[in-house]
Amino acid sequence: MDCRNLAFALLATTVIVMAGGCNEKDPETEPWEPHPLLPYEKISTTFSLPDVNLAYRNSHSFCDEINVDYDLSYGGNSGYFYLNGFSYSHYTDPISELQVRFCVRGFDPITTSFIPTEHILALCETYPDQCFVNFIIEYLGKTYSCVNYSIIPYKMEIKDPNAFYNYQFLEDKYIMECFENSPVIPVKFSYDGYIYTQDRSDSLKVSGFKSSFVVIQAY
Repeated sequence: MDCRNLAFALLATTVIVMAGGCNEKDPETEPWEPHPLLPYEKISTTFSLPDVNLAYRNSHSFCDEINVDYDLSYGGNSGYFYLNGFSYSHYTDPISELQVRFCVRGFDPITTSFIPTEHILALCETYPDQCFVNFIIEYLGKTYSCVNYSIIPYKMEIKDPNAFYNYQFLEDKYIMECFENSPVIPVKFSYDGYIYTQDRSDSLKVSGFKSSFVVIQAY
């Protein structure tokens, strides 16, 4: 084979190799697929404020843990007060803060910080007035909520008696692996009505408030 034929053969081989390489997919340019969320891992909230023409939608993974609200306190004869839920903070929206919290008032004195999900479910079934969901909105510098309550002495009321207010446990227990294999109680909450400032001097109409989240047992 003379030099010209040899050069042509090498060039052809190089082109074939390069063409084959172009057909291979570069993993760096592959479209990224989000990891599917496990059941009840997605925490979501949607609603609208029709009087100010505002619609709100937000969601996140419970496994992020950055938005989880948790508190356990004791009020003597008022028993313990357990609060669990989530919150969103915004800095540019008219709604600068949104909190959704499941609250439980227990009768027993606190001898341990461990309150299992079974205990919470049993207490809410036997004493439904001891359990409620409250949501709080900070809108244009004013704070509005749907429930008015005090811990000591314990008292709770829905601020708008004509509102549609409902929460529902979806299952008795679910194990959330990303949260140290903790059992959680999946909850759905719905509200349609007015929310008020603490002194009831101002109100907002809320339409179609729907939220799904989980309640974890106390430790």
